[in-house]
Amino acid sequence: MTQNQNQIKIIVVDDDPFVCDMLQAILEGEGYKVITVNSGTEALHYIKKEPDIQLILSDMNMPDISGLELIQLLNSDNTDIPIMILTANSEISIAIKAMHSGASDYLIKDENIEKTVVMAVKRLFDKLFLEKDLAQKNAELEQKNKELIESNRLKNNFLGIAAHDMRTPLYGIKGLSDLLLDGSKGEISEDQTTYLSLISHSVEEMLILINDLLDISRIESGKLDLILKKSSLKVLIDLRLQFHSVMAAKKKISIKTHFTPLPDFPFDANRISQVFDNYMTNAIKYSPFDTEIQVILEQVENEVIVHIKDQGPGISKKDQEKLFGEFQRLSARPTGGEKSVGLGLAIVKKIVEAHNGRVFVQSELEKGTQFSFALPIST
Repeated sequence: MTQNQNQIKIIVVDDDPFVCDMLQAILEGEGYKVITVNSGTEALHYIKKEPDIQLILSDMNMPDISGLELIQLLNSDNTDIPIMILTANSEISIAIKAMHSGASDYLIKDENIEKTVVMAVKRLFDKLFLEKDLAQKNAELEQKNKELIESNRLKNNFLGIAAHDMRTPLYGIKGLSDLLLDGSKGEISEDQTTYLSLISHSVEEMLILINDLLDISRIESGKLDLILKKSSLKVLIDLRLQFHSVMAAKKKISIKTHFTPLPDFPFDANRISQVFDNYMTNAIKYSPFDTEIQVILEQVENEVIVHIKDQGPGISKKDQEKLFGEFQRLSARPTGGEKSVGLGLAIVKKIVEAHNGRVFVQSELEKGTQFSFALPIST
């Protein structure tokens, strides 16, 4: 028990003074503070005068007000004090009637009353204190959750504003560096070309990261508006592969497709392009030179599933557990010096889940990786 028993006040209601004295002696011996009265009327008067009563032990049958009537009167006044009914009647029907009326417990006044009353009172207060402690912890947890939600909202707002404001000067830097690179402002040396190329490439990487931050901010703020249109996923993938084939060719990677006939279904073409591009970019990035990437498109029951399978180094079980988290660094490294910022797969997961779909991966070290996403045909 977490509360000091000396602080617990119990009122015993019985028209038999001997029972009152006996129960008072038993309970005070356990450290409780006990008041005794000999009628239900006295009990009601005392409870109104002393609102800190925490338990009522009432006889079932009394001349003025019965134990059940006392329960009803207290309930009508919205008095939330537990009541234990005491009676010499051991019939189960009486116990059921008492419990249905709202009694917290039902005790038989027999030769075991000294033990049963102590156990029943202790059990009741243990339960009440646990419930109170749980309610307090739940309230604290709810408050913490509210604070975390608000903190996350402020973070997303800040990220969105900061990322948006950073794009304009970065586009300016890229535009100026590209202008100098194309020679329209005069000839530049080989070293200058190298440095300007590095600047332009670094800005491109920064813009990708900023756009990813904006996506994360929109998604977590609930502002990712999907434009669902009934379309062909095969046509979309064919278009995106035209771009990725060029990138793959630089590493002598061949792309093989395995498409099964599919119905058109509603999805956001721009967002699913983003998902597919991320998977394909990763497959190319982590694939060794002179290898193969397979793109598989199939329907399984009510889902369309896209698999992208590479012959890269594979992903450890430990890394697989954090693949779709934000800013996760994995042990595998790109095979052609490409950069990775650690946000893409987190965005992929959120976009697919916004379509009521799912993402998953199969991989073994030294045996390649297959990234997949599944979309419901009817969303």
